[in-house]
Amino acid sequence: MNNELDVNVLISTLQKRVTDLTLTNVVLEARNKDLTNRLNSIIEQSHSENAINGKQNQVKEIPNSELSTDDF
Repeated sequence: MNNELDVNVLISTLQKRVTDLTLTNVVLEARNKDLTNRLNSIIEQSHSENAINGKQNQVKEIPNSELSTDDF
């Protein structure tokens, strides 16, 4: 009888630990997804800003190149 009780306690303890770990895993996966989405958003924003800055630099360079050709 004592062995049955020990086994039942062990099973109950293991089930609780599995449940706790499953919940922890769900939380970690959600955090990971959130952080991945944030990082992707930052990367996309950075690419957009670089593209805008590149176009602005091209616009600024055109008058300079025209002025330098007029000087010749």
